[in-house]
Amino acid sequence: MTRSVIVLAAIMGWFVAWHTTDAQSATNTVSDKSSTQPKVSIQAPETTAELFKRSYALETAGRYVEAAEVILPLHETRNGDQELVMLRLGWLNYLQGQHNVSIHYYRLALRTNGHSIDALLGITLPLLAQQRYREAASFAGSVLEFSRLNQTALQRMMV
Repeated sequence: MTRSVIVLAAIMGWFVAWHTTDAQSATNTVSDKSSTQPKVSIQAPETTAELFKRSYALETAGRYVEAAEVILPLHETRNGDQELVMLRLGWLNYLQGQHNVSIHYYRLALRTNGHSIDALLGITLPLLAQQRYREAASFAGSVLEFSRLNQTALQRMMV
């Protein structure tokens, strides 16, 4: 497992834990003041963290298409989660063998954050799979501009 994937997994674990506490506080119970009426629980819409959890569970089961479909609605969000959503969609499409689609999502992540080491390293995977070595080396070289000793970028440049 590459270092960037480990870092991304650690960030996602923190992200999921952080949003889980928000999800627990978002559940509301509405009840009438009379004691004869039963309490009705209104379920809040799924949070970003819950959608990511489901996506990771589906990926673990090897159901990559469904894992991507779970977080696809987040594609249109314009909050701070957009880069993570694009990275996730890029990864899942790479796992499906949809390399051009994967490259598209990694490029969208780079538009969101041009200094994203995860996006720069991520885009090298489908490029290498398509034997587009010069382009992959260019992106790996961009990583080395930010992080001169990045082992993953160095390894991908050697391919």
